[in-house]
Amino acid sequence: MASEHTTTAETLVTRLGMWEAMRSVTPLVVAMLASVLLLEILTPSARRLVPAAPVNAIHFFAVAIGLLLCLVGHYSAETWDRVLFPAWYGAKGRWLASRHPPLGIFPPGEELKRARDSAAHALPRKAGAEGDTDREAV
Repeated sequence: MASEHTTTAETLVTRLGMWEAMRSVTPLVVAMLASVLLLEILTPSARRLVPAAPVNAIHFFAVAIGLLLCLVGHYSAETWDRVLFPAWYGAKGRWLASRHPPLGIFPPGEELKRARDSAAHALPRKAGAEGDTDREAV
């Protein structure tokens, strides 16, 4: 019975796209601790703004908001890595040929393409490989 629940939970987590993010828990834990710590440092200022609020309620909301901000930030970054970066800067990304910063804030893709090409040429070719696509790190 437990294995059915585990399989169901894993299936649900995979469908939601969170499996990869859950596999590496350390960045998530660090982000949680940092965001909660930051908001706990700001708690005395919040106490001065709302003097009638109980101290426990302010600490509770600091932790809750910190965790919420952490999760939003973590999964936004994970979505960037999994979806947006490959579409824009991946092997066939739309921004690889750009000389100027796309949208004025992202780095131009031409330098990244040049760095990838030089890294590929530095790697030795596999035996029997044709072209530059089949190289291997030693």
